[in-house]
Amino acid sequence: MIGLIVIIILFAGSFFLLNKNNSTTPQSNSSQNTQVLPSPTNAQTTSGAEPQQTQNVVTYTVSGFSPATLTVKAGTTVTWVNKSGSNFSLNSNPHPVHTDYPPLNIGITGDGQSKSLTFDKLGTYGYHNHLNPSDTGEVIVQ
Repeated sequence: MIGLIVIIILFAGSFFLLNKNNSTTPQSNSSQNTQVLPSPTNAQTTSGAEPQQTQNVVTYTVSGFSPATLTVKAGTTVTWVNKSGSNFSLNSNPHPVHTDYPPLNIGITGDGQSKSLTFDKLGTYGYHNHLNPSDTGEVIVQ
């Protein structure tokens, strides 16, 4: 009889401990998994590698800049990638004086290369390819 009582107490204790452990296990929430990528420095040039922040990338091809307009938050780094088969020269509007936003006067980017600029101030910043001024784009910083 005593053996039966000991077994019941052990069984009840084990059941209680298992339930307690299950109720205190933290639940994982996949929406909390955030990856923070390092931002490139202003006017950084890379060769051959794709930028890590694909949502802030403007691609230059024979058709021009894509997207032609990019809207970002202040403090965001934008990267221009050259896939045109030739050089392009990224410069601030207006052509040919490039005076609207001098930090955008990044200059020549070779085919397969990229350059980046961090936008810290609110505003709309127009730019063009100095070597083909009809290819234009803008960054809107909110």
